[in-house]
Amino acid sequence: MDPKEARSIADQAVQLIKPGEVIGVSGGLICTQLALRLRLLERITIVTNALNVATELVALPDIQVRVTGGRLNPGSFELVGQALELSLSGVHIDKFFLGTDGLSLQYGVTGHNEAEAMAARVIMEHSDTTIILADSSKFKKASFAQVAPVSAIGAIVTTDQVSQDVKGEFEMAGARIIVAQCS
Repeated sequence: MDPKEARSIADQAVQLIKPGEVIGVSGGLICTQLALRLRLLERITIVTNALNVATELVALPDIQVRVTGGRLNPGSFELVGQALELSLSGVHIDKFFLGTDGLSLQYGVTGHNEAEAMAARVIMEHSDTTIILADSSKFKKASFAQVAPVSAIGAIVTTDQVSQDVKGEFEMAGARIIVAQCS
């Protein structure tokens, strides 16, 4: 993944957040970049299953951080499993920002790890809208475990490195595409 793309996507994504909102953030490089930008916001609540995201935000006075329960998945810093589902009981999330390993018309949002995919599905169930953060390398690829079909996506934030044809295909499938300038 191009670090410049990750930063551009995070810069664009943070503009979608309003004061007072409850924001879900998954793990991954782009979501970590988003967490760094969330530090500049006030009066938001963050719900995350990614310990590295929580660590970036925990000591800020105007940001409330809620970490889900779960078993720590080695290598990703993400909490997964049944305890995650139980920890979200009664929780409402306005916008869930979700990184992905693959994004295809046929399989939708996919991840390389089944437990992380299941955790993302659970968080989506508690969210009004899910916003996918995907660099150009993720499009037209499917990974091992499906998270959700394209129809369940509220928006995809990506960069101008994705061809207009590919963006058009996803828009025709019902996805709103938000383009960050990267070039």
